[in-house]
Amino acid sequence: MLDFHVALEELAKAVQLPSKTRQASLVDSLGHYVSEDLVAHYDAPLFDNSAMDGYAVCDPNGDLLAFKVIGRIAAGDLAPMTLQAGEAVRIFTGAPTPKGATTVIMQEHVERVDDEIHLAEPYRANMNIRYQGEEVKKGDLLLAKHREMTAATIALCASQGYATIPVFDGLSIAVLSTGSELIPQETALSPGKIYDANRFMLQAWLKKQHHVFDGGIIKDNYEETKATLLELAAQHDVILLSGGASVGEEDHVGKAIAEVGELNGWKIAIKPGKPFGWGKIGNAHVFMLPGNPVSAYVTFYLFVYPFLQQSIGATTATFMKGTAHFEREKLEPRREFLRGMYTENRNGGFDLTIAKGQGSAMLSGLAVANCLIEITPNTAVSEGMTLNFYPIH
Repeated sequence: MLDFHVALEELAKAVQLPSKTRQASLVDSLGHYVSEDLVAHYDAPLFDNSAMDGYAVCDPNGDLLAFKVIGRIAAGDLAPMTLQAGEAVRIFTGAPTPKGATTVIMQEHVERVDDEIHLAEPYRANMNIRYQGEEVKKGDLLLAKHREMTAATIALCASQGYATIPVFDGLSIAVLSTGSELIPQETALSPGKIYDANRFMLQAWLKKQHHVFDGGIIKDNYEETKATLLELAAQHDVILLSGGASVGEEDHVGKAIAEVGELNGWKIAIKPGKPFGWGKIGNAHVFMLPGNPVSAYVTFYLFVYPFLQQSIGATTATFMKGTAHFEREKLEPRREFLRGMYTENRNGGFDLTIAKGQGSAMLSGLAVANCLIEITPNTAVSEGMTLNFYPIH
């Protein structure tokens, strides 16, 4: 069996997924990653404008207490006049400030009598004016490549006139399950049969960023497995299979991949998830996940997900450190990933506890967990021990 870190190194050498790009509409870009640097098309603000409703005044020396109101400027208007000392215009938020304006006085600080305004004390210069280019200059970097698009970055790009955003596109991924015991949810259960869960788990995980094809369920039949793999490899970038990855008489996936393509790695010294493997058929990368749902989840998250994230321009998550608030005397020769919960404590660190139900087929424990807690081989866990953990979402 391959060591965890050795397996990651070998995967990094063998798995070179393509990166695809496309132009996405502003709203459709949400959650995607920018595929090239984006620069500002315009200064922001584009012109000097008022940050408040009030009066733009000309007070060169900062000592005047009265001004004559000579006009009115609303948002969307032009500002054709030039203010002279002692003059003011009524102005509204977002309206361009006229030439000669030294400050904008909030309307709450003014007493107006006919066409004059009066102050109780002089007003400081450069107040309540948003100056051209003070936020962004034309040509400045707006968003760097690999930045995730959010509601805020969409608004930023929209304000700069972007109608579409260059983003990394997802891969075409076929997801299928293998096993004669598996049945679809619309079929009544019968003795010896179980509902397929892995396929839906993986599709849900991938759907947001990738183009997912539901490959259905393949029965434990070698020829059918081989034919299906060949067909899918010709159409997709990645094939994800769960089940049939072990070495039993009814486990045909590894043998089929080796016959029609290449099997590059198989069996990892981790728990859960030992029967994980990877290979290639034509240009399609193939990943074999264990049939037990928790094992499939853990191996996908640790060994497949990072490469899929890289392909869409995302950064890959790494482990964090926390303090164990549980004990575990059992020594496991394989590296173990317990399903657990992390919470931030008052000192800014993280406290770790484990979920009930640590079996590789126990989805209830996985459903309440928010992290995988790493236990190195042959290690007993005591209260207060520092452990690595991987947040899961």
